[in-house]
Amino acid sequence: MRLEALSEPRPKRIAAGRNPFRFGDRAAGPRPAAVERQVRARPRAASPPLRLIGVVDAPESAGPIAVLADGDGVFQGRVGDTVAGRYRIVRIAADTVEVEQLVAGGQRILRLDGLPESGTP
Repeated sequence: MRLEALSEPRPKRIAAGRNPFRFGDRAAGPRPAAVERQVRARPRAASPPLRLIGVVDAPESAGPIAVLADGDGVFQGRVGDTVAGRYRIVRIAADTVEVEQLVAGGQRILRLDGLPESGTP
């Protein structure tokens, strides 16, 4: 251990174009125009479709509860609840659930088997 190094001033920090998320020696610079156009033109990934995986009937406490999944998570809700930030539950029946799409608009009826019965897929 070099104790004399403790008395020396620390070297100044160099932050000239270093990108900690990029591997290699290449410094982060402006993107070429062709690459920028490709990045902007890339379509957004579509979210997985919402599926009905079950209906729980709790008549004495909460009433019917829809159990839904979208590939990333499992959600549950009653009539009027917002699910996954994108859907509002309109109606719950024994084997179907009607949901309103908050962002895109429109309503869908989901069957218990997971396939949409009506509306847009």
